[in-house]
Amino acid sequence: MATQTGASIGLPAKLPARRVKALHGVTDVETALRLLLDGSGYTARQTGPRAWKIEPVSAKAAASPRPVAAASPAPPAEPDRPAPDIIVTATKTGDVIRTLPLSAHIVSSADLARAGPVPTTAAIAMLQDGLVFSNLGPGRNKAFLRGISDSPFNGVTQSTVAIEIEDARVTFNAPDPDLRLVDIERVELLEGPQGPMHGTGALGGVYRIVPRSALTDVREATSAVGVEAVAHGGVGASASAMANLPLEQDRVGLRLVVYGAAEPGWIEREGGGGHDSNATRLSGGRATLRWAPDAQWTVDVSGIIQMLHVRDSQYVDAAQPAFERRGALAEPHDNDFMNGRLVVNGRLGGADLISTTSWTSHEVDSVLDASAAADLFGQTGPLLFDDRRQYDVRSQEVRLSGGHGLRWIGGLSYLRAQTQLDATVSPLQGADVPVGRLRQKNAEMAAFGQLSVPLWPSVRLDMGTRLFRTVTEDEVASGTAPVRRSTRRTNFSPSASLGWTLSDTSFVYARFASAYRPAGLSPFAPPGEEDFESDELQSAELGGRFRSSDDRLHLNATAYFANWSHIQSDYLLPNGLVATRNSGTGRVYGLETDMSWSNGSLQLGSGLNLQHARLETPEPGLLLPGDPSLPIVPSVKAHLSAGVSGALGRGSYRLASQLSYVGPTRLSLDPALNRRIDGRTMLDLGASYALGNWSLGVRIDNVLNARQDSFGYGNPFTIRTTRQITPQKPRLISLTVTTSW
Repeated sequence: MATQTGASIGLPAKLPARRVKALHGVTDVETALRLLLDGSGYTARQTGPRAWKIEPVSAKAAASPRPVAAASPAPPAEPDRPAPDIIVTATKTGDVIRTLPLSAHIVSSADLARAGPVPTTAAIAMLQDGLVFSNLGPGRNKAFLRGISDSPFNGVTQSTVAIEIEDARVTFNAPDPDLRLVDIERVELLEGPQGPMHGTGALGGVYRIVPRSALTDVREATSAVGVEAVAHGGVGASASAMANLPLEQDRVGLRLVVYGAAEPGWIEREGGGGHDSNATRLSGGRATLRWAPDAQWTVDVSGIIQMLHVRDSQYVDAAQPAFERRGALAEPHDNDFMNGRLVVNGRLGGADLISTTSWTSHEVDSVLDASAAADLFGQTGPLLFDDRRQYDVRSQEVRLSGGHGLRWIGGLSYLRAQTQLDATVSPLQGADVPVGRLRQKNAEMAAFGQLSVPLWPSVRLDMGTRLFRTVTEDEVASGTAPVRRSTRRTNFSPSASLGWTLSDTSFVYARFASAYRPAGLSPFAPPGEEDFESDELQSAELGGRFRSSDDRLHLNATAYFANWSHIQSDYLLPNGLVATRNSGTGRVYGLETDMSWSNGSLQLGSGLNLQHARLETPEPGLLLPGDPSLPIVPSVKAHLSAGVSGALGRGSYRLASQLSYVGPTRLSLDPALNRRIDGRTMLDLGASYALGNWSLGVRIDNVLNARQDSFGYGNPFTIRTTRQITPQKPRLISLTVTTSW
């Protein structure tokens, strides 16, 4: 409601888990708050011209004929799916999800809290069937949405999923930094190309993290500690803490978050340090300072840092016993991430203004055992390959939006992404030998806008476009004279959607959109084959959202089609290095559905994603693989979930279960590596009990201790001669204690 009205609404440290009646129609903010809070034990006090603070009713009011049952057992926990009128801010227009004309999903803070003190991005993929990650290991994975998958290898092409923190893009062509989702308000997923609002690269969609904002009127803190044990492996621990401090009442607030984890390994590798060799250590923190000079303006300065170290890879040799790998050399990985943001938000005349300035420094260092390919590099004996990358992403966006019946948004943006890649091979005795280098600069300058026009009272047309100019400058060197290329392109990405509100409980829509990735140079490609051209995707979808009149049943369904031309795809060279080329034209079509039902104490859910993602026409000179399915993305992904909650003594409990299935996939479009990865299942169970400010949670992941292959790749230097598999993480039992004050 704050987003819809432009009002500032302050919340107390803890609100009860209680459903309120949906509010529809046109009214003022004061009346809307009074109706929403009626009977809740809370009231809204106006603190400024457009500012309200929600606070408990006074003791005298609590003793009135309509008391809040504070001394009674805690009410059953409500289902955690988004309420019908939740606002999706990733669209940049502040749309209500119930009538949003595109496929969007939200993972709530309550969902994340059940994943432990330091939730990972894997928790999002478990809850959303349209999202898939590769499984090289923490800090190495690539994200894919809606079947838009180019390759399992970490080359230099721009990611098909835009990873954002609030309104700032924080990656360009880096692997997922695996930012831990501590003190996060929600995660938003937009599926399908999002070029008009989010720029180049958002072919598959947007993965947007929304941290909790600093509060200027509430002092609060939370902490959580957890322990976990993995079958066939070790024991780990994790912890997180948050403190919110008003530095000047109603004007300045500071929010601090810290977290850390020692995650156990389960892979046994030959040689020293090979026991539970893939253990992970990480630490991180976040700080946000908010200044609210008046009721209509806020200024937020935020910073994030996360340091992640993985001792070894998590693939194994298929011919070896379970969870064992040959080789005496460890393959460690580091992923260190820093980001700073300045966000100014306020009213300018009759419009809302948002300015976001962001800077990201991201360092990724991967070491692999290259002994099997030593002769190809002119070496003998044990050999390590070191891939060091430094990413620098800076962006500035300013936008205005306004209107009620006729709504509009317009803005300007600038993004600059620089990549430095240095690759060497290192014998155990001797100096490092350079094998490849890349210096890449990408810049995008854009003007974007969208107009939302009511054609009839129940039908709305949205039209948007992005006029952009990209500049790419590349220099690669791989044992020969440097090769340079500079490309410039001016183009536009359009979108259009038509939404029809059939009733208060039914909404259908149709949408068209497009997105684009710039051309570039491949650092390890053979001489004369360094260039790869831009690729582009156009997509159309039909969807609908439906709910029962009593608001217990919710059903969403979307059918989609995409044409992807000149697919940029990473591929393996004979020496194990990764190069990039255009593979051809692909088509993706599918159907995704999700359903949830709840009567308050019982919650049921399901999801199903069926898709056909294939390379239809290869580029001239390339062979079509035996199975031309796009890599990594499955033809089917599904889940079933059930939960029971209620009062127990003076507290409340919740029991939950989820059965997930990921269908078979293919490893690569390379005919020599077009290997099948079988489907896999996962059963997870959880239980929690909350009493006052304390809660206790227990989880069992992979209850059945399934061991199916989840990726089928780990080391490019041995993949052609050895069948590699990445088994599912064994059964994990975790215990979490959380408190707040």
